[in-house]
Amino acid sequence: MCDGVDNDCDGSIDEDHVPTATTCGSGVCQSTGTLQCQNGNIVDTCSLASTNGTPCLSSVCVSGSSCLNGQCTGGSALDCDDNNECTLNDSCSATGECEHDIS
Repeated sequence: MCDGVDNDCDGSIDEDHVPTATTCGSGVCQSTGTLQCQNGNIVDTCSLASTNGTPCLSSVCVSGSSCLNGQCTGGSALDCDDNNECTLNDSCSATGECEHDIS
């Protein structure tokens, strides 16, 4: 019980409350915390902001992605346009290198 009262008159308040593990966020932006009894209230210590700034997209063709409040945000695709009208399908390869198909 977590109610801010010494229910068993032993001089201790909410001593029987057992903290429980919690998670928040998703993927690499996930964080952990606990449900704690603080001043008679259950409080979740999991902080979405704890992973802010953590890089989150593993693609070599996307840069600048990072965690923001538990979610992966931002990031921009690698610009492989070589401004050569003789190449088609300028794209990023699985190894992160730009490929230019010649028509």
